[in-house]
Amino acid sequence: PPPPPRWRSKPTGLVLALIAAFVLFSACRSGSNSEEIIEIIDNPNEPPAVPTVMITVSGDYTGTTLTLNYLEKPAQASTNTKSISGTITDGTVQLASYPPKGALIVSIVPGTEAPIYIGRLTGSSAISLKLKLDGSGSLVLRPASEGKVPIGTYSEFQLISGALDGSYIQEANLDFMGASGISGIPEFVPIGTDTTPFIGNFDGDGKKIDRLYINKSSDNNVGLFGYADLSATFTGVHIASGSVTGKDNVGGLLGKSPNSTSTGTINNCSNGADISGVANVGGVAGFSNSVILSCYNTGNVSSSGNSLGGVVGTVIKNISDSYNSGIVVGTDSSKRGVGGVAGYSSAQMMRCYNLNNVENAGTETGGLVGELLGDIIACYNSGDIKGSGNNTGGVVGYVYPHTSVTSKITASYNRGEVDGAAWTGGVIGAVNVANTSAGDAIMTACYNSGNVTGTTYTWSLAGGNDIDRKLSVVACYWQDGTFAADNTEGGPPNSSKPREYNKFTSTFTPGTTNSSPTGSVEWGTGDGSESGKYWKAGTTDGSKLPKLSYEQ
Repeated sequence: PPPPPRWRSKPTGLVLALIAAFVLFSACRSGSNSEEIIEIIDNPNEPPAVPTVMITVSGDYTGTTLTLNYLEKPAQASTNTKSISGTITDGTVQLASYPPKGALIVSIVPGTEAPIYIGRLTGSSAISLKLKLDGSGSLVLRPASEGKVPIGTYSEFQLISGALDGSYIQEANLDFMGASGISGIPEFVPIGTDTTPFIGNFDGDGKKIDRLYINKSSDNNVGLFGYADLSATFTGVHIASGSVTGKDNVGGLLGKSPNSTSTGTINNCSNGADISGVANVGGVAGFSNSVILSCYNTGNVSSSGNSLGGVVGTVIKNISDSYNSGIVVGTDSSKRGVGGVAGYSSAQMMRCYNLNNVENAGTETGGLVGELLGDIIACYNSGDIKGSGNNTGGVVGYVYPHTSVTSKITASYNRGEVDGAAWTGGVIGAVNVANTSAGDAIMTACYNSGNVTGTTYTWSLAGGNDIDRKLSVVACYWQDGTFAADNTEGGPPNSSKPREYNKFTSTFTPGTTNSSPTGSVEWGTGDGSESGKYWKAGTTDGSKLPKLSYEQ
């Protein structure tokens, strides 16, 4: 007969007796040695628990004991915190037991020293916690590997403030545990100030940060990094959730990189925290003199001051391939400059888009940018735009040419509803005409298919009083029946500037005779690699309207 199952705990006397009787019966029945038939294993102990966390300690610390504090579930309050004791032998921590899978490692306390906050979740395999402690048991930064200092805990993140010129890499997903009710968790302190800015490099390595919490409503320059200068760079930093509140220059990743000779970049970064402040407020950055590439925001963003944007409040250098899907709300009727991607831009904005609603109690409200002094190329808005004040546009609220520079809005469109007061347009709300010596604005190969409503000087393409003196319109289109305005044209009908615009009904295909006047290349179709070939035809959304080459 087959052997009985192996025992996982010590058998009782009765069970042993039954087994012995069974073995004797089997031996008698077969006439052979019982050892050839059955093997009894008496293992009185459970197998050792599979480790979920492995801790090593380096540095000058000579203590021998350690306590690990954890929550079985990250959402639990501090009253549910559990502790496990451990001993340190030759830099390796031997724990008495292990947290369960899915637990949140809150802190580690060496001996009787101050806690070291961790913010790591256990998973299907053991996580490795590597700590470096000085002689007093305080955490210090670990040495660099391949030129970058590893950051794997909440407390290590805060240590960057003591070495602002370093290069760092985030080695794991982190939970900053902010506003969680966990006892003792300090509020995160932004890295870098206006007197001691961050001038190094931080590589998020695609890892995420959850529950970032900063509540400093009276402070300027607030974010994960408060103030960065010179050639500081940020790559692959992803704030997944949390709340950041400040005064001026507030962003999830960065509060401010100043208007100076900064050559820094913000590349492939994102924010999912809710952001609020007064002036220069953005999802990713508040005030940016850094180049912004391939960034996005999904958190809700609000302000009571000037220059609010879904991705960036004020941007001085170029921004490209970036988008917003969070709700953007400006709350003060006396303020200006609210946009789905940027509140104020004096640079080039290329291949950017907004997917959610923008609402502003003040003036200069746009689907992409509230106030523009630069150029927009191949951008679009699909959110609804509502400006309670003047100068509201589906793409740009207010174009403000300065000196002799001409602002260009090229190959861009709006599909959201646009609702404003005076000077409201489907693409452009208004153009500054007060400064007669300043440059003009040129709108080329743009279209609007969203409903436009306003009070006075409102058109389905571009609104504004005397806008004809500053705005040239080349090969632009609006959908018939999409407006309630002063005039049935796309803009002011009489002008000394070019007025090449027309309406379409339901079908509108780029590259055909109804969208490409002789000599115009901006309506060319292509994959975006060729100059001027911004569009593609044949969409699947039922409207048969053209999309930009990079759209899905």
